[in-house]
Amino acid sequence: MFADELAGNPAKKRADEARARRLRAKREKQAKQRRHEEEKKKASASTIASYATQNATSISESKDAKAVFDQAQENRNAALNITSGGDEKSAAAIAESLAAPELKSAAEKAAEQRKLRAEQRVATRAAVTIQSIIRSKQTAKIVRREQRAIFDKRIVDLVALSNILKSKSNQEYVAPQATVTTMVAQFLFFAVPTLRDSALASDMILLGDDLSRWAQLVKYLLLPGVCGNNNIDLDPILPWMESLAGSRRFEKILTLCVKNIAFDHGKANRTKNSCCAIANSFMRAILRLDGNTYTGGGRDRVYKRSCSLLLPASATDSKNCDLFLSLRATLFFGPSLNSSPIPVDADRLHFSADRRERAGTLVKLVLDLISSLETSGAELMAICRLSSRFLVEILTVPLFSLKVISSSYDCLVREGRHGPSPLLVRYIRRFLSCNGDNLLDGGMETVLYNPDVSLNECNATPVLCLLGTLVQLGRASSALNGKSPSEIQYKPAAEYYNFLALLINAAPLGTFSSRMSAVEWVYNGSSSTPIVLSSAVIDQVSAIISASTVRGLFNCAIDNDALGTKTTLGNKTSKDKKHEQDLEELGSTSAANVAAKEAMTDRTNSIWRSGWAKKLQSLISGSGSSGIAKPTKIPSLSNGAGKLLNTSSISRQLANGKGPVDRTVTNAVMASEESNKTASELNHSAPRQDYSITLFFALCRVYCSILSRWGGYGKHDLVNRPLPEKQDKDHASATTEKCVTALLNVLCFSTSLLETAWAVVQSNPRVVSDLYAVIDVRKRGEAIRTLSSDPLYNRSVHTLGEAEGNVGAVILYIFTACLCHTLIVTDDVEIHDMEKPLPKHQLRRLILLQKKLLYRACCLDDVHEGTSKSQSVTSNSFGVALIAISANAMSDLYSRSSRRLLCSPKLWIEEDLLEKDMKRCKTHQDFISLLSVPICRICPFLVSYKCRLKLFERIVTTNRTEIQGSNELRNLRPGIMCTVNRSRVLEDGLAHLNKLGRDLRQRIVVSYLSEVGARETGVDVGGLFKEFWTDLSALAFNPDYALFKIAEGSPNM
Repeated sequence: MFADELAGNPAKKRADEARARRLRAKREKQAKQRRHEEEKKKASASTIASYATQNATSISESKDAKAVFDQAQENRNAALNITSGGDEKSAAAIAESLAAPELKSAAEKAAEQRKLRAEQRVATRAAVTIQSIIRSKQTAKIVRREQRAIFDKRIVDLVALSNILKSKSNQEYVAPQATVTTMVAQFLFFAVPTLRDSALASDMILLGDDLSRWAQLVKYLLLPGVCGNNNIDLDPILPWMESLAGSRRFEKILTLCVKNIAFDHGKANRTKNSCCAIANSFMRAILRLDGNTYTGGGRDRVYKRSCSLLLPASATDSKNCDLFLSLRATLFFGPSLNSSPIPVDADRLHFSADRRERAGTLVKLVLDLISSLETSGAELMAICRLSSRFLVEILTVPLFSLKVISSSYDCLVREGRHGPSPLLVRYIRRFLSCNGDNLLDGGMETVLYNPDVSLNECNATPVLCLLGTLVQLGRASSALNGKSPSEIQYKPAAEYYNFLALLINAAPLGTFSSRMSAVEWVYNGSSSTPIVLSSAVIDQVSAIISASTVRGLFNCAIDNDALGTKTTLGNKTSKDKKHEQDLEELGSTSAANVAAKEAMTDRTNSIWRSGWAKKLQSLISGSGSSGIAKPTKIPSLSNGAGKLLNTSSISRQLANGKGPVDRTVTNAVMASEESNKTASELNHSAPRQDYSITLFFALCRVYCSILSRWGGYGKHDLVNRPLPEKQDKDHASATTEKCVTALLNVLCFSTSLLETAWAVVQSNPRVVSDLYAVIDVRKRGEAIRTLSSDPLYNRSVHTLGEAEGNVGAVILYIFTACLCHTLIVTDDVEIHDMEKPLPKHQLRRLILLQKKLLYRACCLDDVHEGTSKSQSVTSNSFGVALIAISANAMSDLYSRSSRRLLCSPKLWIEEDLLEKDMKRCKTHQDFISLLSVPICRICPFLVSYKCRLKLFERIVTTNRTEIQGSNELRNLRPGIMCTVNRSRVLEDGLAHLNKLGRDLRQRIVVSYLSEVGARETGVDVGGLFKEFWTDLSALAFNPDYALFKIAEGSPNM
């Protein structure tokens, strides 16, 4: 401390000096502010004084003060005229400001001056900037022109040197790496910057002479070093990988190659074609395609960098040189980027050869590169992503097969019979491995969604475009199209058609519509807009249902010798023999007569043996016994060849079970059928060794999806179960489309699908197991109406299951649809005598199967605890169509069996059906409600005739009780009085009954009058009305009154 005192405490001194400086600065600032305020006051005072002097001078110069006021008023009026039509208040304010004297202080004037100076500085800087830009542009233009001249001179020297070396030693001249780097940088300097200022900057498309310079640069500088395998040190690209600038330079080179192959904004000529070929050769060289061995040293790094830039695994990682994006753009909008994705006249349009060549070059480059990555042992998941991108982004382009030359995608479909699966099938398999889990919930539209092109620009959905492209590619593949059974590959074809089934179920409803314009509604956030789907794309899809395609595919997929169809259909079990024995015991009586006879057995003792019934029967039989005519004999038909026979009468007689019938026609038809079968067996080739039923399953799934969605059965749910939510758009048509009818004609009459499908239903273990799960509610809790025809994705092998996904229900549906269509043109003679379309014992098996299916759909689904959870699931068009088509087939067979028995009536009946329901009913409305239950609406033949008759009696009885009352309930209504004379029962009775009209259901109280007109004593509580009704019936049926006559061949009336 003492030392600090001796030193004078320097820190304290420094603090005091700083405080003094701050006080001095503060005083100076205050003094400056005071001086400024004083100057401002003086300037204001001088301004006021000068204005007063000017004002006084103007007043003295005018004649009087009125002139000043008039001048101000004129200024006000001028302001109002200038602002005529505007706001009067603002105009008045402007006028007042013009009229009033303006006073401005010096500070305001100074502020205005500063504002003017600032505006002048901004204008000066803008002018300087504009001038500098113009000068820089002009300078750059001059520099680029000079650089182009220098580049041309250098390239001429290099070409001359190369030609000399080639002529002397037959070797290619390889330029030094430094020379290549310099000239590439020079080219990018004068070529690429010009694109940044043009509309083509994002595409980096070269125009004019720069295109030829680019071709020479690649041909004489890049290609010799890349293709030269002797000296890797001369490769000009290797040094670029060592620096960031070199990597960017390499990326620009690849971008120029891709963009100038894909796009073109000028007329096609030889230079452009050669440039595309040279750029393609360069990329194929560094990508190790076409046998090029671009390996060794640092070339592996160049190869990997090229693959990552040209084919990124996802669209989010893409660069300007992404092959997928460039190819998709040129396919959609053409090389000039000004074409429509689907031209208006696309069905008649032939795309230009240049466009198809450019797109084909890129398609082949992409496919070859993916194949080379697979061969070189790249990561499997990366290859799957690339294949999935190709399918999602490229094959979803509309009219792909027309926009690309066929030789470019030939590798997709060209594979030998005994070789691996076609590349197209492998791409589908990889797509499923990447997106299979998303497809389980029906998310095909979500997976294929591409936001870059909307439906307003391209009037075809991605699903529809992909379906059309795959159909056309499949038709071009001998391993998939079914034209030759010796070349088809069964399991790959099954995978292909299973994937088509997925797409068909996700396609728009207008795909197979018979309307002139198929419409798809597009939701834009607030409303929906109709878009007319492209007819050209729909025509491509419709090739799958052409007659030749369907016929060829099923001829390849069906091998009855391998499947044992004939043995399966001809096999009879003990149950079949028992059914035949029961049918023989019943004879040829119709099912309706047998059922009625069984139902009336219990009523014989209670009704027809009563006293009034006997009296009525004696009166009827006694009055008309003399008028009975003998039954006429049916004339026999004459035999003889060449004579026309009435086959309709033959069918009618056979159906009615009458008399002997000449079977000339029947025997002739059956003989011709046998001869046809013999000829077909002789011409049939030997069984195929590699045959697999999986293709048959896949084809049934494809055409089952078409039949269920567009056949008119999948729109309305016949069971009418409650739906949890309303669907946004229709998934199935309400009427049968014309294409479905044509498809059924081919399936039924050009193939053996019907017999084969039913044989598979009975013999294939997977189908039998699946069908048992469908009809047995204890094995599967999923309701029938929720079944789907989509194949299931197998995660273990990353493919669609060969026999999974309700395959039993699919086979049953397509068989039932064909059976219904065949029965339209099948008469009873063919069914009973020719056993067409199936043997009768097979039809009985079908009846048993369909009965169980309909019983579950109508009575157990959504009611049984095992299926109660399905109430929260929306009905599927396939499940709904399966119920409807089964009910239709059963109804047709039941009507035929009613004419001539196909089976015992007990075979149709489900025991104790509706019995419990009728016991719970008490009122007339309860019994009426039973008529609307699904079992009575869809398949009433499952209910016994006795139960239906009982239900009818209960409805009539309860209705009569509600209207008339009853003695048991002591609520008998007064009724309508009806007076009848004993001598005029018929006349008085009919007269009274005719007057009642709708009151005929009311209680009728009868009062008799004697023959002399006296009223008889007695109260009608039912007995008098019964007597009146008996007498009236006997008189009405008397043939003497000519109201009725006795039928010929019958002792009764």
